[in-house]
Amino acid sequence: MLKTRSYQSLVPCYLWLNSLLRTVKQYRKPRRAWKECSRDALVHNAKTIQENLPGKTALMAVVKADAYGHGATYCSQLLEKNGVTIFAVATLDEAIELRKSGIRSDILIFGYTAPSDADKIQHFDLIQTIISEQHGFALEETGMRIRCHLKIDTGMHRAGIPRDQMETIIHFYKSDILVVEGIYSHLGSADSLDDEAVERTQAQIEAYDGLLNALQKAGINLEKHIYKAVTAYKITIICSMTTFELASHYTVAKAITPS
Repeated sequence: MLKTRSYQSLVPCYLWLNSLLRTVKQYRKPRRAWKECSRDALVHNAKTIQENLPGKTALMAVVKADAYGHGATYCSQLLEKNGVTIFAVATLDEAIELRKSGIRSDILIFGYTAPSDADKIQHFDLIQTIISEQHGFALEETGMRIRCHLKIDTGMHRAGIPRDQMETIIHFYKSDILVVEGIYSHLGSADSLDDEAVERTQAQIEAYDGLLNALQKAGINLEKHIYKAVTAYKITIICSMTTFELASHYTVAKAITPS
């Protein structure tokens, strides 16, 4: 009876061990596909873009979603060593990960960060995007002095402060709590050159520039930048000419890590 109980007590352990061995064997099997990333190509692409931007315009490396699967820490450390001075991520956690990895350059958070985490934004010296009027007021109410950029909705209608909310935008610029260092909008169709997309993009640019002119007339000293999504294929960054045409007017151009 004792022997039977002893054997029965080993059954769960045996099943767990057997399952573990099957998992190990599965991961030892060769994969059908893999990706290879070129360190030299990434550095070359970044330097080529920087050389083609006006002197006042900086390259922002967007490394959200683990640099689109290529390793945010590795890519950011490499790019920082090669002259990139501003990075962008989607979330607070991604930004903190970069800081802890030793990245000293500016890091902009595109997405929402809860006001309850304002102390982390301040502690890690991050730049938070204000994605709506409500978000801005909630961050301001925390009393935590933090660096911010304003995102303006110029027609994409996904996130951002509506461009006609001038009073609110001016309020944020004059806030003693929110240190607004930049303003931007998202051009939703700038990666397409069909007639309808070009018309939408031009309308967004005109709306954005109109807002900037109105803010300057209201006495707001602007450091302006705008970003658009660009697409990367294999190891080459593909930028539509829109990026470089806009670069002569704005202080930051956005590109994503190549794959």
